[in-house]
Amino acid sequence: MKKIQTSVLPVMACLILGVSTAVASVSITAESSSYTAELSNGSALPEGFNFALGSFGAFSPTTANLSSWQTNWTALATGTWTSFDDFNFSGILSDSNPAPFTVGGAAFVWGYDSQLATTGSEWILFSNPNWNWPVSPVGPGVPVTWSLANSGPTTVIVGTVDNGNSSFQTTAIPEPGTTCLLALAAGSGIFLRLRRRG
Repeated sequence: MKKIQTSVLPVMACLILGVSTAVASVSITAESSSYTAELSNGSALPEGFNFALGSFGAFSPTTANLSSWQTNWTALATGTWTSFDDFNFSGILSDSNPAPFTVGGAAFVWGYDSQLATTGSEWILFSNPNWNWPVSPVGPGVPVTWSLANSGPTTVIVGTVDNGNSSFQTTAIPEPGTTCLLALAAGSGIFLRLRRRG
């Protein structure tokens, strides 16, 4: 396993007020550090693996509708995994909070080698109950920080995230008709983590 160390928090999106004479905006930067990242087979996450911060709007992504994720996804910012700085990317949210980034809407981080729900594609998708699009601009000099490690329970739709051991792992998209097995696997992972804590 390959573990990358940097000096920032694990996975965060920092929202900092942008200064513009025309349109006020929020600059959003997402990055990760100090986490061990693996593919479903246990090998290290490869260079160039894609990550994006974005929204599904009114669509609710689940393991039962994997083939619909791509058409309902809108990315605010994208980047790739590198051994130098894990993943690091940024984007701009305008002051009008355009759809699907409406105030209060859920924000997600999606990692993928391909957005097509084909057998063997590697995906991870996670969010947090506290990760909601803000009113833009937030206010003069008022930053908003989202951290995977420090903002409460992580909501994982596909893949696994273990904050206690600073690690995450992607899941291989199963053959059509076997997505229920993926849901069962995700559920058993949650059960095992809860059992260990108990």
